Amino acid sequence: MFDTETINQIADALTVRMTEALAPASRRWLTVDGAAEQLGRTRRAVEHLIARGVIPVTRLDGKIQLDRLALDKVMESRSHYEC
Repeated sequence: MFDTETINQIADALTVRMTEALAPASRRWLTVDGAAEQLGRTRRAVEHLIARGVIPVTRLDGKIQLDRLALDKVMESRSHYEC
């Protein structure tokens, strides 16, 4: 069996690994490339959606930032079921 110290070390190591693995997915603000990756679209397609006003953006220091939560809402509002 493992002693308490070893179990705590293993738990700490797992926590660090899990946190690192989830960190990119938990970022709220995305670049155009990050949004394209999340949506499974090309950068050009996302830029087109931005230009059409479909996807809201925020400019910070001259760079476009897209809110992950807003992207989710856009995708939900445009989803439909086919029978």
